[in-house]
Amino acid sequence: MTRRAGAPIFDDGSFVKVLNLYYSVVQSLKGYAPADSRLVRSHGLAAKLFQHAASAFWLSKGTRVPEMPEVAVDFGDHGTIAVIARAAFEAYLTFYYIFLDPRTEDEFEFRFNAWMLAGVAQRERHPFRLAEHRAQLATEKPLRESYRDAIKQTKRFKNLGTRKHGLDTQQKVLEGKKWRFHSASEIAARAGFGRQYSRTLYEYLSDYAHSGALAALQVSQADSPQVQRTFVESDLRVIMVVLCKMILSFTKRFPRAAEELKSDPEALHICEVLAEAIRRLD
Repeated sequence: MTRRAGAPIFDDGSFVKVLNLYYSVVQSLKGYAPADSRLVRSHGLAAKLFQHAASAFWLSKGTRVPEMPEVAVDFGDHGTIAVIARAAFEAYLTFYYIFLDPRTEDEFEFRFNAWMLAGVAQRERHPFRLAEHRAQLATEKPLRESYRDAIKQTKRFKNLGTRKHGLDTQQKVLEGKKWRFHSASEIAARAGFGRQYSRTLYEYLSDYAHSGALAALQVSQADSPQVQRTFVESDLRVIMVVLCKMILSFTKRFPRAAEELKSDPEALHICEVLAEAIRRLD
């Protein structure tokens, strides 16, 4: 497989190069304690994305179950990789929405605390029978209230009450039921994905995550290793684009990690070219 100068193409080698660069960039902040403790929470999203990407690459080699020799299971599981691609895409969109997109400290404070509250408030909405679960719920109460207090202090939250249905929206935020105020495709467009491309991509990947008819049809049609590989490579391309976008965004939010970009100029070039190409797909 040949490669035109300046025009990176997808293959296993380029995917691994980008994944390696991503790992180096994120790992460069291991043990780093930023002055703003909120930023530490972004590292969980970064790790989540790496795990998704690495697992998808492993699955791309084929799914086999040696314990079932009579069935001879051996196929390219593009359906699962598509679901992973959606999760990877959302991990990046969340990072961008919370940690990079806010233009003011007030907006960042509002988004961050609404996001964190939505996570820990889930237990409040579900009854627990086990004593240890109820104890965990009680232990986390001060944390939930601290997030609510921080949210209430922001101008962003107060301004919600001046709009139509604003009080209902405020209540949903404080209950942990709402933390995102833009659709996935809108966030993707703000992050530099072509608007039409991001909308089409998200709908397609969501069809796999929610077992839509298109997903079922494509899985049934992928009845040969060649067709399965075509689908697998398509989804890996999506994940590689997400990795590239995260590398560029992560080093923008954490400039001290940018030094790692010098470790592999070719991988960085791939990321820059892919990011620009995706931006133009409107």
